[in-house]
Amino acid sequence: MNAEPRPVAAEPAVTLGTSLRYLKGVGPERHKTLGRLGLETLEDLLYFFPRRYENRGPVKGVRELTPGEKECVQATVLSKGLIRTRYGHSIFRLVAADAGGSFTAVWFNQPYLAKVFLPKTRVLFYGKAETEGSRLKMTHPEYEILPPAGPFESIHGGRIVPIYPLTEDLSQKGLRQLAFHAREKHLGLLREFLPDPLRRRLGLPELADAVRQIHFPDSEASRHSAYRRLVFDEFFLMQLAIQMKKAALRRRDRGLSHTGGEAEVETLLASLDFRLTRGQAAAVRDALTDMKKDRPMHRLVQGDVGSGKTVVAAAALAFTAANGFQGALMAPTEVLAQQLFFNMTRFLEPLGIRGF
Repeated sequence: MNAEPRPVAAEPAVTLGTSLRYLKGVGPERHKTLGRLGLETLEDLLYFFPRRYENRGPVKGVRELTPGEKECVQATVLSKGLIRTRYGHSIFRLVAADAGGSFTAVWFNQPYLAKVFLPKTRVLFYGKAETEGSRLKMTHPEYEILPPAGPFESIHGGRIVPIYPLTEDLSQKGLRQLAFHAREKHLGLLREFLPDPLRRRLGLPELADAVRQIHFPDSEASRHSAYRRLVFDEFFLMQLAIQMKKAALRRRDRGLSHTGGEAEVETLLASLDFRLTRGQAAAVRDALTDMKKDRPMHRLVQGDVGSGKTVVAAAALAFTAANGFQGALMAPTEVLAQQLFFNMTRFLEPLGIRGF
């Protein structure tokens, strides 16, 4: 009698909130390391942007390399060797070549590379070439193992390459590979929230394309366009949150509506030995308009020293006193408080308004 096959549990769907621990190439230890950078979820990784970039293109042939310059070259491994010194150190050396010539690559104290590089392996190197006799040499170049044949999309060279913030036990190469995998597999999880007409009017790319280009830009122009979109999103969402909070406060908090008192304010302004400027008059008018409403006023009066902020405050105090309410004026220092008390007394006592 045949046993019934056991049902295979379906893999949980990946979402933006999926822990990085369950992504390819991330285990418990690497997850802890990523956590030190504040990277816990897939969304955190997609929005973890590079701090700078290196232009590692185009890929050159061996004959085109310029001594002293950091460049990318694609070559095939011809031979390799590992040398142990009598002091316990190791030197790994390989020879790579293309149709135009060959060069040597050297790494110190990295014996594991003997198992990474095999003869006839196609490799993309990035480093500074120096002359060693009649041959070029790269010391500790970055490398990327390529498919045996056919086209490829490089992660670490031949393009504008992202440079990310790092933490201990995390390499630039490892984090770049993780970001590239997330970009290629999971960008479809991002949902566009800007209306298409607004986005087109502002000349902004789609969100998924902006995140794609900010990590691995195709060009400087595409990187700049992605940067504009993401900066716009940050300010837009911040302003939206502020407006939502203000709307909630207006619904929750009720203010004291002022229904009269303009005559007292006019008397105050007429008693001054100067006439208000257009900006000062507008500030007084806007403050009184807000104070007539049944919700708290949220207004900032900004100006240089001597620009008339004290007069605007005096007008607001006169208006609230004329409506039968008390007002308070706060100052950051005792000296400024005394100065304001003197000026307010001079402005308001002729109207019968006294400070305490």
